[in-house]
Amino acid sequence: MGSLGDALLNLIGTYNIKLSEVLAANGNDNIDVTKYPSRVATPNYTQNNYEYEGGMFFGRGTWHDRGNNIMNSDHIKRGADDGFDYAHSGSQMEVVKNALDQTKTAARPNDRIRNAGPMGIFDLTFGSGAKVILFDADKHHVFHPTASYDVQVTWTDRSWAVCWKWGVPYPCVELKQKTVQKNVRPNKRYIDLETSKLGWLAGLLQNVMCSTGIASMVSGDANLCEMSVDEMTSNLLPSIKFLMPYQEVNVPADQMITSYYWRFRTHNASFTSGWTGWSEFHRAL
Repeated sequence: MGSLGDALLNLIGTYNIKLSEVLAANGNDNIDVTKYPSRVATPNYTQNNYEYEGGMFFGRGTWHDRGNNIMNSDHIKRGADDGFDYAHSGSQMEVVKNALDQTKTAARPNDRIRNAGPMGIFDLTFGSGAKVILFDADKHHVFHPTASYDVQVTWTDRSWAVCWKWGVPYPCVELKQKTVQKNVRPNKRYIDLETSKLGWLAGLLQNVMCSTGIASMVSGDANLCEMSVDEMTSNLLPSIKFLMPYQEVNVPADQMITSYYWRFRTHNASFTSGWTGWSEFHRAL
């Protein structure tokens, strides 16, 4: 696979990454890579449920909301309410309302989130700090992007103390549960794939890019959809940029041989989402 393989291996080593997840988290919310896009429970908000599989150019691996609608067809129907109609599904109406709402109030919390893991092998870290990875499918949402994250880290802190027994002092360890929380703002991060390094994947990539309109992201005057595969693989082509739905956050880990637990939530200026579940990493030395 050459340079492309090296790039993908580097990404997989850094993030718990799925290509379909990157493409589906593209700024809208009427498809997702899970049947239950609301991955966390937010108080006073009913979680989404996307009943039918398939969406974008994926026959499997993505999910969409029920309801005959103008973006669907009768070619493959998974139920009576999974075909074409001059109408919108519930999630599509949510996008329309977001687009037309002059107050710019989000219709829901940015709850399509999960813990993507710390940076490191086997969730093991060294040194006085660690980097955890947040996945946020709404990080770059067109109408209500994430404004900030709250990240919590908790661990059992051990500190040496002097204890007494029968009037004799001796060293002992005091155990205290410590929790720290920090608020961070999202930052934009891209992955660049050089089309000249794609080899046999060039034709597949061209179909994917052109069917989703991402060809417009190619820099310069070149039009990806008008090129032959040979032209695509020439050395003159620019790279294609994908916005990444991941966020790195530095967290404290200053105690050796300790298990740390972390979670996060989002703020989108209208809603504060529920917390993700706790994930663990372990500091060795």
